[in-house]
Amino acid sequence: MKKILVIYYSQSGQLKQILDNICLPFEKNQEISITWHKIKPVNDFPFPWKADEFFNAMPESVKGTPFEIDSTDLNTDENYDLIIFGYAVWYLSPSIPTTSFLKTEIAKKLFANKKVITVIACRNMWTNAHKTVINLISESGGKTIGNVALSDKTNNLVSVITIYQWMVKGIKEKYMNIFPMPGVSDADINKSIVFGKSILKMMLGEISEQNLQQDILKNNKESFSLSLALIEKTAIRIFNIWANFILKKGDYNSTTRLTRVRIFKYYLFIVIFVVLPFAQLFFSSILLLNPVLKRKLIKRFASPDFNYSQT
Repeated sequence: MKKILVIYYSQSGQLKQILDNICLPFEKNQEISITWHKIKPVNDFPFPWKADEFFNAMPESVKGTPFEIDSTDLNTDENYDLIIFGYAVWYLSPSIPTTSFLKTEIAKKLFANKKVITVIACRNMWTNAHKTVINLISESGGKTIGNVALSDKTNNLVSVITIYQWMVKGIKEKYMNIFPMPGVSDADINKSIVFGKSILKMMLGEISEQNLQQDILKNNKESFSLSLALIEKTAIRIFNIWANFILKKGDYNSTTRLTRVRIFKYYLFIVIFVVLPFAQLFFSSILLLNPVLKRKLIKRFASPDFNYSQT
């Protein structure tokens, strides 16, 4: 019997829904057993968030600061054939619980010599976070063989409003009965069973490990925007500057840094609604007018364990 370990951290429950659907084909196969593990921070993060708490998580998310994790119920001696690792993106980086878990000694033992498939649920930008995750997995001796990235497909500015409302209210609903539902659409969540079918085909030897990502991407062609990825490369550098600026006033539990956190909040909203639309138009125009550059950038972003689909 082949054994799969599913590790995840889901605040809102959206990522868990996606993973449940991905794992449906395995549950119907008697040759495969599944073990689930939810990452448990000793001091968990609130949901819904309060506004200050939401923005206060930025510096530690960007810097990859590990928090204490309870992993006492994990058996590192079990020989898993595959690990499915689900995570969310906070401030263009893996969520704090995600990074914290990957930096534990237990995680390093679990991932050693293991094949790993990552599953991402996010607003729209995930490439920087994914590079961080696959590097941490690689440092533990694991090998990332596939990635499923699901995002909010609504307009970038609209999704900022809807997801922020979801995060601070804790209810996934249409904001003011005008805006669309936040997050990954129900249709995409339900459709995610197709990725489980691709993974199952690989485990049963019907497709090769090397062809798994291409099989995944056939059903997820809108997972990646090259123009947003170019913006993200600049944005993460700016986030690092802000993180350093805030951290000079104290760590996560320090109230002395809240003034700087609130300044960052207003800065972020101004950039998103004033600067970002022009930046996205600029990069999209360059890529449209210069297909040779576009091909070079796609090649530069891609690697054997980091495959993209382009919109």
